[in-house]
Amino acid sequence: MIQEAWSFAAPFAQPVVTPAFARTIPGFDTPVPGLYVANMFQVYPYDRGQNYSIELAERLITHLAA
Repeated sequence: MIQEAWSFAAPFAQPVVTPAFARTIPGFDTPVPGLYVANMFQVYPYDRGQNYSIELAERLITHLAA
C-alpha cells in the first residue's frame, strides 16, 4: 500500500536556452570529490529525450574511466 507520495514541479519543461547558454553548461566534475553532474541541460543543443539521456550517461562513464 502506498503511504506517501511527492510531486516535484519545475517552472519549465526543458531548459530555457539563451544565446550564451552553451558557454554556461557545466562539465561533469564538481568541487565535491566523487560527486559528478549529469543533467538534461547538458544535452544541448538537442531536445530532451531518453536517447540523449543514455548518450549523456555513456559520456559520463567515458569521463570517469579516463
